[in-house]
Amino acid sequence: MRKILLLFIGLIGCVSVEAQLAKWVIHPVFNSLSVKVDNRILATDSAGWTSLWTFDGKRIFETEHEIQAFNEGVATIVEKNTRSIIGFIDMSGTFTALPDMEIAYDDPYFHDGYLCFKDGDSYGYCMRDGNVAYMAESVKSYPFHSGYAPYLTFAQMDKRKDPYYGYHTSGNRLIYYRIYNGEKVKDFEPDEISFLSGIGPNGKGVAVIKNKLYWFSASTGMFEPLLWGDEESEKRRHLTLEGDYRQYFLSLPSDSVVIRAKYGRKQKAVLRFDNELVPARFTFDDEDLLFETSVSTPVKYETSLSSYGKGQKGLSMNSKPILPQQFDEVSLMYGNRAFVKKQGRWGILEILPDLTYQISVNKGEDIAFRHQKFETQVRLDLPAEISAKEARIDIPESTGCIIDKTSRETKDTESGNFVVYNCSLNIPRSLPDTITEITYSPMVVSYDGISMFDSPIRVRAWHLKYYNVDPIDSETTVDNGVASFTININAQRNVGEGDYPFEVRIEADSITVDYEKISETRYKCTVYNLQEGDNSLNIFVTEKGCPSSIFPFEITYTKPVPKKKEKEKVVIRKKSAEAKKESSTPRLEI
Repeated sequence: MRKILLLFIGLIGCVSVEAQLAKWVIHPVFNSLSVKVDNRILATDSAGWTSLWTFDGKRIFETEHEIQAFNEGVATIVEKNTRSIIGFIDMSGTFTALPDMEIAYDDPYFHDGYLCFKDGDSYGYCMRDGNVAYMAESVKSYPFHSGYAPYLTFAQMDKRKDPYYGYHTSGNRLIYYRIYNGEKVKDFEPDEISFLSGIGPNGKGVAVIKNKLYWFSASTGMFEPLLWGDEESEKRRHLTLEGDYRQYFLSLPSDSVVIRAKYGRKQKAVLRFDNELVPARFTFDDEDLLFETSVSTPVKYETSLSSYGKGQKGLSMNSKPILPQQFDEVSLMYGNRAFVKKQGRWGILEILPDLTYQISVNKGEDIAFRHQKFETQVRLDLPAEISAKEARIDIPESTGCIIDKTSRETKDTESGNFVVYNCSLNIPRSLPDTITEITYSPMVVSYDGISMFDSPIRVRAWHLKYYNVDPIDSETTVDNGVASFTININAQRNVGEGDYPFEVRIEADSITVDYEKISETRYKCTVYNLQEGDNSLNIFVTEKGCPSSIFPFEITYTKPVPKKKEKEKVVIRKKSAEAKKESSTPRLEI
């Protein structure tokens, strides 16, 4: 009966190794990697070029110019190191070219479907279809906010006389110029407006009409008195300009606008607007009114991934390490994907928990070691999704598995991919002639710049004793308890197999043995001090680098009986090796 021993060299593995895989969604070749639009678009930069990608790693656009942030589903493209707008792209990467436009007010974004631009001394608006919008004639226009964009114009444009402010409206909606004071509505003429602000975060703008300040509500389209203070009289609480602002409103500063007003009993107010005329901060005698833009809540990406390690980082899934430490940095993780930096470059790696690779030696078949080395192949099998072109197997020669790197062959097919190497396995010194599981470790798999954890593998093997030792009965003699016999060593060689030198050693416990070499295959043995009955000795045949083949012999000696005229006798017999019975599979650890 053939028994099984476990021979361990390093870590425990299996006849073949399986482990889950990872692949690059975006290869690590970029200087930077960032989210351009949450859950939609990524951006990479390298060698002066910017690329946009979907979260699934599809490149949708690339340019050597500057891509602004997306707003309302589009992003403008600005010529590098200038203020010239050359076009815009949408979420799909479709590019629309725009001629002769410059950024206005440091705001290269679409608002309410319109991009405010500057062309020389003129201002205009570009729409999402790439056409210039038709708007009321003006000398200066500002970006849209909440559907309204203030502009400055003249009643007599050709003479630049009678200036006033108005609102462009998204979709060219009509504006009814009415003041509502809480009780009644009063109409007024648009040319009575000497200043109009943009719409602030509170949904209101500020108007100056006949030196008095009014709110403009974007939701109602009505003008209402701007009141402040505790005075009972509305007239006293109504803010009024302090000073003459006619020339100031005609040539507003480019950075910020400040209006000073008064109310109540000589109380002062300072109204500050940003460069787009949007309310920023109003200061009154007793308090400040701040207009703060709401900050969007950061998107939280769901993932079961995490990074671990100091210095070089590895990846874990559900708190279980799945990739060894090999990354410079790990940043954003979403789903089964992670931003990783490797060798100074950024990319996106995806863990594929449902895909595995497999390593096998000798096609997974048992190995019969006849000599010190066994020539075979080691093979890495990959799923069709992972190319074998860049796959590698590495294992230190000290493990006893020597891979011929020059023999590497790869193949990609629809059903799966593989890489195969010729390799030479060294026989373990203590390998018995029974089926044994041998572990070779560490074996490292890498592909496409991704290294996996060490993958120890096992093969089932045994030492095939192809030598045979037999006594030559005709040359056996005995005299006064000293036996002499000759053994013949035969090798059962395969066709074309060469000669492998071997050594012979004979050992015994209770008897003395001398032996001498007669020829390459014959040895003469002399045994002394034979005891009547059975005497045992072992003949060791050892090929270089291999475990010894042990052949137990039994020498049965019968003393002479003179009275019965019986001569002394000796019988040389080779014993059969019997397997010891074990209660469980034994393990031999090295």
